[in-house]
Amino acid sequence: MSLCLKLRILCTVGAFSASVQPVLAQDVVPVSPPEAVIVDALPPDRVLAPTLSEATIQAPKHVTLRFEGGLLEDNIGATLEKLYLRHLLPTSVVNAAGSTSLTEVMRKYRSWPGGTISPRLEMNLCAANPQSCKLEKTRAVWNFPRGNAQVLVEDQGCGAVLPVGWICVPDVQVSEYKTIQSLSYSPKTESLEQIILQRARGCESLDNDCLDVLRFLNRNDLSGAAGWLRMPVKSFSMRVPIRSREHEASIMQAVGDTRATQRDMGKLSSKNANMFITRSQNYKAEAAIKLPAGVDVNDPKRMMNFPVGSAALTELMKLPEEYIGVFDRRADARHCVLYPVAPPGAATEKVIIRETYGEDDDGIPKPPARDEECTRVFSQSRSSLEVYDHATHIIGILAGQPLDKKLGNDLTGINPSARIWVYEVGVRRHKGNDDPIGSVALEKPSFSPHVINISQTMEGVDSRDYMRRIIFGADENGNGWAGVMVFVMAAGKPRTPDKARVDQSTACDVYPACWALTETRRDYGLLTVVGLSADGSTVLRDSAGNPLSRFGQAFDVAAVGEAWSAYFGNAFGPMQGSSVATPYVAGLASLLYAQVRLQSRGKITPDTPDVANRIRYTADLTDALNETVRFGRINAARALAFDTDKISVNGPEETEEHMPGTVVRTTDVVIVSEAAEADLGTGTMLARRDLKIPVSAIKRISRKAKTSAYWLIYQEDGALKRLNDATFDETQQLRVRAGRGLPGERISTVKLNSIREYVACSFTCKQ
Repeated sequence: MSLCLKLRILCTVGAFSASVQPVLAQDVVPVSPPEAVIVDALPPDRVLAPTLSEATIQAPKHVTLRFEGGLLEDNIGATLEKLYLRHLLPTSVVNAAGSTSLTEVMRKYRSWPGGTISPRLEMNLCAANPQSCKLEKTRAVWNFPRGNAQVLVEDQGCGAVLPVGWICVPDVQVSEYKTIQSLSYSPKTESLEQIILQRARGCESLDNDCLDVLRFLNRNDLSGAAGWLRMPVKSFSMRVPIRSREHEASIMQAVGDTRATQRDMGKLSSKNANMFITRSQNYKAEAAIKLPAGVDVNDPKRMMNFPVGSAALTELMKLPEEYIGVFDRRADARHCVLYPVAPPGAATEKVIIRETYGEDDDGIPKPPARDEECTRVFSQSRSSLEVYDHATHIIGILAGQPLDKKLGNDLTGINPSARIWVYEVGVRRHKGNDDPIGSVALEKPSFSPHVINISQTMEGVDSRDYMRRIIFGADENGNGWAGVMVFVMAAGKPRTPDKARVDQSTACDVYPACWALTETRRDYGLLTVVGLSADGSTVLRDSAGNPLSRFGQAFDVAAVGEAWSAYFGNAFGPMQGSSVATPYVAGLASLLYAQVRLQSRGKITPDTPDVANRIRYTADLTDALNETVRFGRINAARALAFDTDKISVNGPEETEEHMPGTVVRTTDVVIVSEAAEADLGTGTMLARRDLKIPVSAIKRISRKAKTSAYWLIYQEDGALKRLNDATFDETQQLRVRAGRGLPGERISTVKLNSIREYVACSFTCKQ
């Protein structure tokens, strides 16, 4: 097999509180195989010590290893062998009567795939089970009775002499999951069938179903022109229980040694072999705070120009169904705001808890009682129930239905036609044993979310590793979903007021939001969101004036960060924070996808970076927000009017006149004089200079009030850049075509310094 066959070993460690005991059964006693067989025992002086004290980091409960693509069975087998020979695996007794091989037994009881039991592991297991196996030179000969095995004496475990037919084996389950990788691909040297069936092993055959998945992942381009393709890969995970921190360190050492050995043997690519270790998952939702009295629940939508009212609702309900993914806590998938007509349990569910992406958390309160009347309103947050209310609040903002008769207010979500995939995470940990997005997207691409909402922040290096892999993949090839879906991420709440402003990438330490600043591939669709005050004019603050959201040039756009929405158990209440602002942006992204599909009759699905950029360059630009965020406060109406260019010019007495037509895209350049350009990576101002910008690259021109200066946003090398103080001389003009294809078609010119507003069209431009 070629060395380019890929495998990754990925580790995730789930944490548990000190009050929870290890999950080993009392009768499980690891059995030492005969010393003549053990050739790889771990010397005591090679046991790694924990790097952090027990007082600061709680002991983990398990380690999850993940194996993907290529020679995964061989590498699973090598890892199991190493762990078993070093006495690191729990064992238990199983009934092997009627089986024909050890492989059949392990597939039945532990779901081990074929080819994962190495000869040396089998010989050691044979030595540990002399009642059912004999060693003959270099092979194991098993003797399983054809009929029923003898009855096992109560409490007779691995430490006892077992009757024939009962054997002691590792108590470790192996399970399959779905994920993707980006693999190098050149049609000149390798066929598409070879790479998907042999290297990725993500399909059983290159049939129409497989091709549909490949087209979905690669935007219908399977030419290999980019030198790589995104592909589904065959993947397995294995969870190993942990008895102590020393036990955990020994497991990590064994896995590391296995990787080194496999790499030396050419069975592991050194470029793409990765092991991720996550000892705790500090998912932190923003605090919920009481809203000012008298705020209308629709004020945030009006501030950001979302459609409001019965007529708008009628149009929203006509949109094609979109799916939005939500990474959050415990969600109320049966809340009445989601089912005003169809009752819970109807054929089409509004919210799907696709993956319970976290274990039951220790010490969390019981879910609140359900109000069957759907009328209970709280004037302030239920901080003790935030683990339930937070996710429910988010999905209400995204996809809630109208409930005027209940509260006298319209609690309709941003996209009431959307359905929600909720990926539940734990307060302190997650399972980490698969790719939750892949489990949806690769089963049926048409049901896959186009947008992922993450109203959470993660603190500490370890707690970020797994989410980073989901979004960006394990290496520089861009595995992961950032090039397939738009990820909308909260800026988070600052730990202290002096840490609220984040301008330089080196100072940006809130994740996953800060990755949008450093991961700048052209095909990524990443948006980060700052929370604003109710009037949308400044960063959200508490009564003492302290920021409740991080802000600065590290973040993309801003949205109002306070709203009324659903609470768990058919209740309603307020929340504040960047986590509340985030679903407004995610909802807008889903509306863009839906509107494009509607206008193109399903023929066009926008690329993820184009959706993210459309939201950026159509945002409201104000001097007050220049220091708050890179682009501005989102403007839904402007973003959704994407089918034609929007042009307005100065009219008599400073009035604004709208000009019909579209800007003629040419290679002509516009000279922007004495423009001060903000470096969006550092937040610093570059030297003033003259810039030559192609007309086709200009996305937005917006005149500043009572000045002759402009904001100008243009695209260069796939990235948006913003000028804060652009000016044009009298000779600079744009050509505008009106009535194209009609008898009265004409082309006129408009001076740049007479423009009030220009917004370039997107997706379905009518040129």
